[in-house]
Amino acid sequence: MNSRKTFYRRPKREDVARLAGVSSATVSYVLNNSPKPVTEETRKKVLLAVQQLGYKPHAFARGLKTGNTCTIGLVIPVVASSGMAYLASIVQDELLLHGYQVIMANAHEDPEREKDLLEVLSAQPVDGMIVSPASLYETRRFDQIIDFGIPLVFMDRYAQGVNADRVTTDNISATRYATNYLIGQGCQKILILSFSMVASSALERLDGFRQAMSMQGIPVETNQILVIRDPNGDSIERTVLEHIGHHGFPDGVLCTTQELGINFVRALQHQGIPIPNKKVVIFDADWAELLSPPIPVIKQNLHSMASTAVRLLIDRLNGSAYPPQVILCEAEKIHY
Repeated sequence: MNSRKTFYRRPKREDVARLAGVSSATVSYVLNNSPKPVTEETRKKVLLAVQQLGYKPHAFARGLKTGNTCTIGLVIPVVASSGMAYLASIVQDELLLHGYQVIMANAHEDPEREKDLLEVLSAQPVDGMIVSPASLYETRRFDQIIDFGIPLVFMDRYAQGVNADRVTTDNISATRYATNYLIGQGCQKILILSFSMVASSALERLDGFRQAMSMQGIPVETNQILVIRDPNGDSIERTVLEHIGHHGFPDGVLCTTQELGINFVRALQHQGIPIPNKKVVIFDADWAELLSPPIPVIKQNLHSMASTAVRLLIDRLNGSAYPPQVILCEAEKIHY
């Protein structure tokens, strides 16, 4: 008995032309939106043949002709963050609608690892980059990317002084609002849980906290700011409990990420400590309404942030030369 293997052959432009009954050049005119005239009937035939065959232009070959690879580099600081994972997912979906594929890299909140990743991506044939930097203070690496002629957009975070578009949450306003809410609940000794002393978003949230406290004439002591860099849940719980053990329980708590928030709640539950009613606020905690009592939330508009970052990059790729834009997305304040 003879067995025969069937090998898949990628459809070619000539196959599309044969099925549509047109020349290969006409297929190129249609797919590349060439200014050369093509009748609507012919265009429909070509697009139908493309659909039937599942034809996809080879990005690398197209790049050799156009100078574009239809590939974007995306660097995020930590893929374990649900917020960052969501941003990355929306960026990929939005870029795909524009015909771009994404190479994603995870810097693990490490500026040195980020530097290496950016060097690797810069050496690849990427048309542009969207980056959420690990540190506000590392600027030279991004200046070099721009000097290479690679369009760059900062998303969620940014590096100071870099001449590039950026779209972030209005972190200062959001955290100031959250702090004022806690003060309005009678809180004076508020503990803020942060995740970094170098990321722009973390620093802005600390600024918003300090501003609100200062405007109300409430001093901020060093032990009211707890920075937990390790994203591991057990580490967060242990650090929170050790802090409370040394400094006493605060009368209000502001968690600047949902990862910090969920592990703060776990720490209390594991110790049998009730969650203070309306005296805890957490960023992006979709699960907070399920608690008893429910916890107030500051909810970032992540979808808008990601889609705006893609729009800014596409504009640059299409040749826009306007000055770099700074776009702040307002966060939603949710009380239960």
